[in-house]
Amino acid sequence: MQTSFGRLFLVALFAACSADIAPVASSLETAPLADVLEAAPGVIDRGYDPAVVAVESDGQLVCAGAIIAPDVVLTARHCVPWAAAVCPPRSSGASRAPLTVRMAVDGAIAATSIGVRDVVEPSVCDADLALLRLDAPVTGASPMRLRGTGVAQGDHVRTVGFALQAGGTGAKVVRDHVLVLAATVSALALQESPCELGCGGPVVDESTAEIVGIELSTWATARASQSPGNRAFRTDPWLPFVDTVLAAAQSPPAGGPLAKTVRGPVDLGGNCDSAARCAAGVCVDEATRRYCSRTCSPSDPCPARSRCESTLAGARVCIDG
Repeated sequence: MQTSFGRLFLVALFAACSADIAPVASSLETAPLADVLEAAPGVIDRGYDPAVVAVESDGQLVCAGAIIAPDVVLTARHCVPWAAAVCPPRSSGASRAPLTVRMAVDGAIAATSIGVRDVVEPSVCDADLALLRLDAPVTGASPMRLRGTGVAQGDHVRTVGFALQAGGTGAKVVRDHVLVLAATVSALALQESPCELGCGGPVVDESTAEIVGIELSTWATARASQSPGNRAFRTDPWLPFVDTVLAAAQSPPAGGPLAKTVRGPVDLGGNCDSAARCAAGVCVDEATRRYCSRTCSPSDPCPARSRCESTLAGARVCIDG
């Protein structure tokens, strides 16, 4: 009797378990496929951020910078080789600043350069920020604005810089929807592949395209995965300093048509064949198409006309429709 009862119990248990498994298997079959990179390496800029320029020292690309007035570029202090080693800073002149800036069109650095006539630095030695005053105004791009408030842990930003391509040439690279892993009163930790060529490029609010920081260097995060990221210098505490310099510069108008920095996602919905081809590091594979997307969560909702779904691998991404 005990043996028969035991067999009946096992059969009933197996049937119950089978009933529980079936819906799970069905949901897995319908879950979307997506190639997701935890830290986006970035994609070649296609005119998303025309005001981000290359900063060169003696003709060598060392950093990125952002045009914040027609003849003023914001970059990192360590991007000025001679200035980074001098603190408190001394008055600088053209003879001590063999620096130039170049625009980048469709990612490629332009042939024409503009000289730097002066470098203005904060008197605080650990402030990794410098303003390059140019010999002539830059044309073709609207200056970027600095935001008066910072970003917090859990927010998302866009970053723009330069990376080495095949053959050793530099190209402008944009990373979209980058997670802010941590925020202090002076710095940010960002979840993205480390920047190259000295960093110095702007960290921008993705909805307003306002500058909130300057990329500095690799910073191992405190997350359990210990994935590498970038450290950024917050600019909002230094807005009064920047405003003072801009007011004294009396920058001339740039003239001509000006291309503006894009707001919002740069390639959401664009075709892709892998996550590395997308600015946010997400490529969704649906029945008849593959398109760039981004991650999402209850606190990070998807843009309009898309929905947040779990993928087969467990990541949550934005799905069209």
